[in-house]
This record gives sequence, structure tokens and C-alpha cells, in this order.
Amino acid sequence: MSCLQIKSSPISLNNLGSVCCAASRSCGSLEDALVGCGQKRGPAFYPAPTFEATSAEELGDDDGGGDDSMSPHVESKKRRLTFDQVRSLNKNFELENKLEPERKMQLAKELGLQPRQVAVWFQNRRARWKTKQLERDYEVLSLEYNRLKTELEAVVEERQELQAKVLIHHACNLLKVLHHHS
Repeated sequence: MSCLQIKSSPISLNNLGSVCCAASRSCGSLEDALVGCGQKRGPAFYPAPTFEATSAEELGDDDGGGDDSMSPHVESKKRRLTFDQVRSLNKNFELENKLEPERKMQLAKELGLQPRQVAVWFQNRRARWKTKQLERDYEVLSLEYNRLKTELEAVVEERQELQAKVLIHHACNLLKVLHHHS
């Protein structure tokens, strides 16, 4: 049984188009494709994956984790706001849902947050408020629609009954006239 294992090979910005062209025509490695297109193996800007078939035993249990200390994208842990911070932000949101720069700086200082955190919190809160408002509006409109639909159905039914009475009345009058003339 065979699997695919990814290995990195260099691609320079100068040969990216040729590499794509050659790789689509070649079954060899990316380096073979580079040489096949007459490209030099210049300085690497971006590693590109190549695939080699290997047996499952050769792959082992490596999860590809490696040493993340060299990763350029080291993410800091996302910290949750405290109950008091959220309560204060909510109170301020109820007063005014838009932030002036001075107010943002003041809130950030009072709550021990970065101004950007305060701005993002308000932006997210406005989005949630808008969603809730849309849900409330939909519910009101849905109830009004159902009320109007029921009312329309009753009016249509009453109209049909009146039309039936008119037809019966005309039929009776026609019979009287015909009976009277005979």
C-alpha cells in the first residue's frame, strides 16, 4: 500500500510560471520539472510541495508537528474578557452603540484593554444586535403576515358565499319569470 509524502523544493519568483507548466507535463519531481524547463535552481522564496509515493511503513507516526518555535505565525492565546469588563462594555453599548475615538481610548484605559479590543468588541456587539433586531423584525412581520393571510382567507370565503347567494337569487328570479310566462 502506498501513501503520499510531501517534501519541499524551492521555487523562485522567476520560474513560477514555468514550474507550473512543466509540473503539469511531468511525472517527476519538481526539481526535474525546473531543470526540464531550463530554469536555474536559484534562491528559494517559497517552498513548494512535491509528492513521492512511499510505503506506509516508511511514513511512521510523524504527525508533521515539528518544531513550531521557528514558525513566523506564532499566535498569542486569545484571552476572554472578564465578567466586569463585559458588563461595563454592555452598559456603554446601551448608552451609545458607536464609539468615538476618545471614548474608545477612555474605555480601554478603564478596562485594561487595548483600544483595538474595545473597537472589535463594539463591532461584534453591533453585528449581534443587528441580527437580533432582524429576528425581532422577522417575527413581527411573520405574525402580521399570518394575521393578514387569515383575514384574506375569511374575506375570500365570505365573497364566495355572497356570490353563491347572488347566483341563487338570480336563478330564483329567472325561474319566477319563466314560470310566470308559461
